[in-house]
Amino acid sequence: MLRNKQVGFLGSGNMGEALIHGLLHGHLCRPEQILCSDV
Repeated sequence: MLRNKQVGFLGSGNMGEALIHGLLHGHLCRPEQILCSDV
């Protein structure tokens, strides 16, 4: 689904963690496609 895309998260709290978990465990993207920043 997100084969040629990158996914970014601003703020990596509980919701960000849950979204990333779902993306990875659902095989929707690879870890190297995810960018996170927490301020």
